[in-house]
Amino acid sequence: MSLEKNVLTLVNYSMVFFGVTLLIIGTILSEASTAITILADATFAPSFIVGILCLVTSFNTLLSAVVGLAGSVKGIKLCVLMFLLMMVFNGLMQGATIYFTFRHTAQLDITVTQGLLEALYQYAPNHTSINEQFVTTWDDTQKREECCGVNSPFDWNESGSFRYFTYPDSCCKNMTLGCGFAIKPQVHGSGCKDAIITNTYITLILAGVVAFVLFVPETLGILSARHVLQTLRRKAKFARI
Repeated sequence: MSLEKNVLTLVNYSMVFFGVTLLIIGTILSEASTAITILADATFAPSFIVGILCLVTSFNTLLSAVVGLAGSVKGIKLCVLMFLLMMVFNGLMQGATIYFTFRHTAQLDITVTQGLLEALYQYAPNHTSINEQFVTTWDDTQKREECCGVNSPFDWNESGSFRYFTYPDSCCKNMTLGCGFAIKPQVHGSGCKDAIITNTYITLILAGVVAFVLFVPETLGILSARHVLQTLRRKAKFARI
């Protein structure tokens, strides 16, 4: 049984790595989803579900690593059985993660872009908007990414709040109070869509890849745990004789 125990122990150590990786990915997606939800005025961003699935899978993976190590190192039959059940649950979560990952990556550009454009009207000049969080998030995004609007600065001219080539001050290359309302304001020429979407897109793909690769150590873990469990049962049976 030593080979199976060693394989199971090695698998559980790899589970720690995958668990931490999914925890990081889930956290990044949750934070990105919050910004997209605010900017697109949506109930939740497409990436939110994947972020939650990653977090749930990461916690279960880390817990299964602890339980699995107790089963392989200490030879505790209940822990080995719990490990097997947790691997089945993990497999379901990973399957859902992969499904929603590739479903949402296909829709991400269109869904988010449409949502961003439809919500621009909430940004009123001179911070008179009732949705201050929306205004602040847009300002932070445009200053940080050095961009303006969704596809281009002209999106603001069609939003209802800005007319005749006026823009939020955060669009200005050299931001000063009222610079967006100056004659021929010097604003960033590119839209913010790519900056908002790209990082989320890459993280979504990474989530799907990690969830898929995790099936490899899980399969090894299930096979080795099954052998360990059978051996422990045989030992317990002989001990009673």
